Amino acid sequence: MPYRRIVGAIMALAAAAACKSASSGNGAAGANAEPGAPTPRAAVERFLAAVRAQDLQAMSMVWGTKSGPARDNIQREQLEKREVIMTQCLANDSAHFADESPGLGGDHLVHFVLFRGPVTRSTAFTTQSDGSSRWYVKEIDLKGVHSCTAEAGQQLRSAP
Repeated sequence: MPYRRIVGAIMALAAAAACKSASSGNGAAGANAEPGAPTPRAAVERFLAAVRAQDLQAMSMVWGTKSGPARDNIQREQLEKREVIMTQCLANDSAHFADESPGLGGDHLVHFVLFRGPVTRSTAFTTQSDGSSRWYVKEIDLKGVHSCTAEAGQQLRSAP
């Protein structure tokens, strides 16, 4: 029974976020309609802006692989379910770039610190180029940022 409630909640969130995404022409997708981003860091920044806006269309434009954006490679229903879960796990009020380094096979690792209220969390994003100078968020290390669980982000942000 609890499983059905969780699935129902995820589906409701997906529907609400999809409606918001379709109706908001000024979100992260509207600001930059070209898929991907020009740099690994810009790909992550654009992805996190879409997460903050809960704009599933914008997320699907910058989440992908060398094959292009996820929206062109994953069935829409699966894509939206995954994005809704990511918006919950990566929920943030703001994000701060930490560093970037080369990864395996030409990928780049981009580290960001995410802030949500008094909680500070860090994670790594693996980005990948499509070969035409566009970068996509390929993978996300969700271990330290899973705000959709009770154990997430116990480290508190210092007062300025």
